[in-house]
Amino acid sequence: NRIHLSLPNLQSQPQVARQFATVGVSVHSLGEAQQAEALGATYLMAGHVFQTDCKKGLPPRGISFLEEICQKVALPVYAVGGISPANIGQVKSSGAAGGCLMSTFMACPDIPAEITLLRKSGALL
Repeated sequence: NRIHLSLPNLQSQPQVARQFATVGVSVHSLGEAQQAEALGATYLMAGHVFQTDCKKGLPPRGISFLEEICQKVALPVYAVGGISPANIGQVKSSGAAGGCLMSTFMACPDIPAEITLLRKSGALL
């Protein structure tokens, strides 16, 4: 059984982590990543890394933010926020386990073709 939580949810109910085999937590700083790891997270979603319409007006944290988290926690880290075929290579080079794409697929007229491009780039297995 698996669950994905915000850090405040996990902080307020830390016993939840013991009830699931996989516990994902969304984080927005190194401190949050370290807290989530200490509370039993098994993977992290870190963001937002790049500019995205989902977070209009908020500056992206950038690839250095992602690299720092990947270097300082022992968990798989997945990048979120503005991830696309154009920047997935940077995500992979940062040490991240992968990236989460949302807007790319929502705005894409041909999802299978987009997936093919991602596979060719080595971003998808």
